[in-house]
Amino acid sequence: MTDWKTSFDDGVANFKRKNYKEAIELFTTAINAQSPGHMALESRAAAYEQIDELKEALSDCRTLIKLFPDRHNGYTRASKILVRMKEYSRAVNIAKTGLSRIEEPKGRARLETVLESALAAQTNDEPHQELSECYISKLPHELLALIFEELVETGQMSPVRMCHVCRQWRQVMISMTKMWSRLVLYPDWKKNKAKTSTWMERSRGRLAELQVKSLNSLNLWLDQYGKDSTRHIERISFDIDGDNLPIHFLLDANPVSLYWRAKYSNSSHMRLPFRVQNKAPLRLTELVLIAIPIDWNTVAKQLKNLTKLVIQGEGIGCAHLFGILERSTTLVTLRVHVTDADNFDQDGRICLQNLVELKLTKGGAIIKHLELPTLEILELTRMDVDQALQDLSPQEPSLKLLNISRCINFSETRQLLPPSLTSLSLTGLAAKPDGWIEAIVKGRCPLLVHLDVSATRIGTGCLLRLIATRNGQTVQEEASPTPIPTSLESLVMNECQEIGSEYLSHIRAKVPLVTCIYERKNRR
Repeated sequence: MTDWKTSFDDGVANFKRKNYKEAIELFTTAINAQSPGHMALESRAAAYEQIDELKEALSDCRTLIKLFPDRHNGYTRASKILVRMKEYSRAVNIAKTGLSRIEEPKGRARLETVLESALAAQTNDEPHQELSECYISKLPHELLALIFEELVETGQMSPVRMCHVCRQWRQVMISMTKMWSRLVLYPDWKKNKAKTSTWMERSRGRLAELQVKSLNSLNLWLDQYGKDSTRHIERISFDIDGDNLPIHFLLDANPVSLYWRAKYSNSSHMRLPFRVQNKAPLRLTELVLIAIPIDWNTVAKQLKNLTKLVIQGEGIGCAHLFGILERSTTLVTLRVHVTDADNFDQDGRICLQNLVELKLTKGGAIIKHLELPTLEILELTRMDVDQALQDLSPQEPSLKLLNISRCINFSETRQLLPPSLTSLSLTGLAAKPDGWIEAIVKGRCPLLVHLDVSATRIGTGCLLRLIATRNGQTVQEEASPTPIPTSLESLVMNECQEIGSEYLSHIRAKVPLVTCIYERKNRR
């Protein structure tokens, strides 16, 4: 058996020459040659520390403490190593443990020095620990699920991406069937078949929302999972070519929301794609149809209690529209293209007590048949504006946004501008809207902060007077009896070719946000 003292002395010699790996081998031979002594164990721990093998060094320190609990060497070196490993709490605890066991004054002095260093390192690291600590992992499962639900429903995060963060998040996400209840069917069925299977498995077949971007993918999905998979769907969205959708295509569903957009209108009139009895009312509360020709003779009678109705690209007759409005007096949003308003007549007005947004394309004559006490957003396109605003009831609604586009007969309308307006858009007008702007200069619409006059023949002079009135005011004095109108925050002048480019720098200096896409063209 090799003499342990010879191996130890050779190890010390190699340690001094910085041959740490050879020193470790010799110290190991010395330890194995006899019952481990504190000198060989401490020396090997020091050698491990020099080559940054801190776990092995700490292991030797633990053995040293276990075999020689009355010697300070194991505690002091272990505390120093733990500080290097940024395990500050453990470093402090092991130094305190050594002080509770060591009585020798010299050893206690060294331990106190090591303890002070560990405490200082711990104090300096506290701000970093506060920043790096993952508090979300400490939240209860139920609260974490609510946070994830908000992120997914608002579209800020994908369920799949959240599953890849950590094991805890994955477990929470997979346990929540609601997170997987929204399925999108893309055109490439083969590529997305595995993803679709994952969604169906984790939602347990109870989908709440279905988005269809390909009729072929929808048919393949129905063939695989059956018609029962659509029974619980609450929201359906079709974004496919209208010409490719069969007229009698039906789903076994009765959702509360339908979005249906066609890239190319089908010449034949269609029904809504749900298999319900002709006289049975639909559950729909939100209906959005973009360029879809609908057989309103059948569909209109099935609609009631709508809160949102959008019909664009293809029109709806007044008789059918008012039949829907009589059964849906709680509408909040109404955007429609009306086809025969001029020939429609009805006694009295329908009160839409919750309507906030009204957008009409043509069909301005229907306004005289409506009572709109809560209207805030009004958009009028291709109609007689004077008559439409005169027919409004109440006469001065609390409008916040008024958008008038490609309309006629607006010479007297400036007298009807509601004082509550904060946004006014006058776009695509053939006649000059200077009279409107002059009315605002004289005090109409004191709350107005946004103005859009794109594609109009507006003159530079009235705009400069408006800016001087609104954005050239000084701070109002407390004793002033009349309030100063609010300053314009944004001004849009796209395609206004009569605006002189030499005034743009002045306008930009006065108004915080100015858009004028013809600026460079006017300078030529």
